[in-house]
Amino acid sequence: MTGLNPSSGTTLASGVWCDTSGTLTISAANVTGNVTLIASRVQIKGANVTLTPYYQDLLVYNIGTSTFQWSGAGAGTTGTIFAPQANCDLSGASGVTYNLFVECDTVQFSGAGWTMNGSGPSMGGSQGSQLIE
Repeated sequence: MTGLNPSSGTTLASGVWCDTSGTLTISAANVTGNVTLIASRVQIKGANVTLTPYYQDLLVYNIGTSTFQWSGAGAGTTGTIFAPQANCDLSGASGVTYNLFVECDTVQFSGAGWTMNGSGPSMGGSQGSQLIE
């Protein structure tokens, strides 16, 4: 699938959303979905965006060098964000809870009143994310 810019209150179709030459953007409020987002750049800027990973615990694969950005308020999400060549900018406001494993070139956190719970693979086994390039 290509193209993404949902309206407020949308539940995204479950599956892999892919745009390898452009940007996948969510900038609306109250968007939910069981998705994996793959694009040159991924931006999530809406309030109350709640996403779960569709494939292998992978929520976002930002394949380009442009900064991956997630900002908003009142969100809750889980999964892995993978941006090996890009910076990741995660920010939030009161009520945001991220349960994520974040792997990026550089990670920047900002905002106030939000929670980040690391959810990387355990040290004692093969559990966790599996990326195939």
